[in-house]
Amino acid sequence: MSSPGGNVRTVKIIVASFVAFAAIGVLAFEYLLPIVVEHQVRNRLGPTARFEVGAVALDRVKLLDVSLARGLELGDITIEAGPWQLFRGKRADVVLSGSRIDSRAVTLPKPTGKDPPFGRVTIVDGMVDELAIAGTIDLRGSVDLTANAPAMHVGSRVVHDVAATVRGPLNELRACATGNFDGVQLDACAELDARAREHADLVWAATHDAWSAKGTARLVRTPDSVAIEAGRVDAVLAERTIGGVAIHDATLHAEIAGSLDRVTARGELAVGEVTSEQVAVRGATLPFALSGSFDGGVKLRSERELVLTAASATLTTGGRSVRIAEPVLTGRGSYTAGNAVLSVVTDDPLRLVAKLRGVPVDGVLAAASRDRVRGTGVLDGELVFDETLSLVAGGLAARAPGRLHVGALAQEQAQTDAAFAVHRRIAAALSDFDYSQLTLKIVGAPGLRLSLRGRGRRVPQALAIDVNVRGLLAQHERTR
Repeated sequence: MSSPGGNVRTVKIIVASFVAFAAIGVLAFEYLLPIVVEHQVRNRLGPTARFEVGAVALDRVKLLDVSLARGLELGDITIEAGPWQLFRGKRADVVLSGSRIDSRAVTLPKPTGKDPPFGRVTIVDGMVDELAIAGTIDLRGSVDLTANAPAMHVGSRVVHDVAATVRGPLNELRACATGNFDGVQLDACAELDARAREHADLVWAATHDAWSAKGTARLVRTPDSVAIEAGRVDAVLAERTIGGVAIHDATLHAEIAGSLDRVTARGELAVGEVTSEQVAVRGATLPFALSGSFDGGVKLRSERELVLTAASATLTTGGRSVRIAEPVLTGRGSYTAGNAVLSVVTDDPLRLVAKLRGVPVDGVLAAASRDRVRGTGVLDGELVFDETLSLVAGGLAARAPGRLHVGALAQEQAQTDAAFAVHRRIAAALSDFDYSQLTLKIVGAPGLRLSLRGRGRRVPQALAIDVNVRGLLAQHERTR
């Protein structure tokens, strides 16, 4: 039978043992476990990682001020696993709080070849550049992230009201984004394999007060940027007036390629009708091959002249109109609209040259002279217009001999003094005149000069004469 004193000693030994074990446990949690945890975490994150071990519990570990590399600050990380799980190398779920990533400064550490240290990553209050990020990344196979920003910089542009989502399994991720810049509402979605990270298939749509567009493209990673392959754009332009030129029923199709900063585009612009005060063009198509940049505005350039073909055109002057079938319009020079600049071959002011065939002589002369000069035959040649489609130069010539009537000139000259008998004879000849050559040239601001050669029918007078048709003033005449 044990003595009471022996029992007391036994109890004291047991209590002392528990106290000793507790002290060892406290020592382990306070000093030894953080060292073990740090070793295990650093072994997984790599030697460049910087962090402090915060609280250590049986079922979780908290790391403070974690940085994997320059520009890759992960903030505080709560690891949903205890030291024993970490020691055994099991993946753990983690929660990131206050992470800050600068994509322009980040230098990713070299791959270690080891499995990712974590399984499911939950992001709380994260930032990637100017985007606020929240959601989860399951490294075992899926992503569900949202991002938003009231404004963010993309190159030299500012995009407002940005919102984005990234969802799906890693091999079939779908990333969608929306934003507004310079009055353009842009919505886009891309499908990609996050494990390969070589390309993404993009579908997008854009709307503006003046136009709407949609398209597709394949985005391919390059060492310095992202390249566009197999891009397609289809756009519709709203009816609008630019610099006095009204555009109706315009559509555009283009195939694009290049980088995000500089692209090339080949396609066709089709316009139902283009009208100005003097000219109307209908059923026009314009093939193009352009290169463009978007730094500080849209800058497009064509190394070849632009050639527009049309079903018909109407030239109006002096209250009369002349219809022209199947004109061909060639353009070169520079044209600016807002923050967009188009340069064709040269940076000189834009000039458009209309190549015309089969223009009716009667329509041109009647329109230019307000019905005082009429004629037969057809004209071929070209007319030059500026960027507002105002007629500034050019000329037409009769394809073959024809007939001319200048009745008003004959009446005016018939009332002159007898001393001007020669003038009366010329007027009588022009009143009914067979021309062998007839040309029209744009002169002045502009004026129209009629040059003709031939012989009168009623009065058999041979003439070679230049006439200012708009004023019907004889400037040079010769008889023989």
